[in-house]
Amino acid sequence: MRHRDQTIWIGLAVALVGLFLSGCKPARMEAGQILREQAESMPVQGRGAFDQDFRFGPYSVTGIHRDWTERTAWGVFGYRDAQAQQRFEFRLSGGSERICHCATGLDEQTIRGMVGERSAVKTQLASDTTFVATFTGPQSRTWRMILTRATGEPVMKGFLSDDQTTLRVEGTNQLADTSLPLGAASGYFFQRDDALLGAVDVLNDGRVFLMPSESAETREVLACAASALLLFQDLSEFK
Repeated sequence: MRHRDQTIWIGLAVALVGLFLSGCKPARMEAGQILREQAESMPVQGRGAFDQDFRFGPYSVTGIHRDWTERTAWGVFGYRDAQAQQRFEFRLSGGSERICHCATGLDEQTIRGMVGERSAVKTQLASDTTFVATFTGPQSRTWRMILTRATGEPVMKGFLSDDQTTLRVEGTNQLADTSLPLGAASGYFFQRDDALLGAVDVLNDGRVFLMPSESAETREVLACAASALLLFQDLSEFK
């Protein structure tokens, strides 16, 4: 196994200290009072090996494959995706079925083609780490999630958009029950302007938070994004 980045090891050591101080509880992200009190909290069940199906709430994640088997992926990302560092796909069901394709390490030209001229995200493309995911359904527009992490930053951030609606995705390294941060992501928040729509805790078994006031389509898209980030976290363990 390759050596992990030094900051991640430091973060893990800090997390272990935090766990000891908090009575050896399993590590979990700090979700905040709003999500704890108002969101539907759904523990992830069945999460194990990378290609193992899992579920949370009404949603099931199946057909998990490293690399892509769906031919539509090539049309989504373009020919340059052959240079992607990691590629994986899955299906999410629980409403309308959605096919999800994900990749890291896509070149900047491919990402710019996906983003278009949206000035709000242009400055993010110079970052060192990129994670891109697309979510397609039989009767809905394609959603794209593009996250970046700059050198020296512990977490990714970016956006989730269908070209008509754009949501923010913000990584966090904060842990519950301790003020000591993790050196890597503990989870991600989904926001519309300043309103929290949900979050995903990527530590241990994982947990997904979704606000009940959102539409079924929005909740499905957020469930796709949460699933992609849970799998991205699992895949990163192989680096």
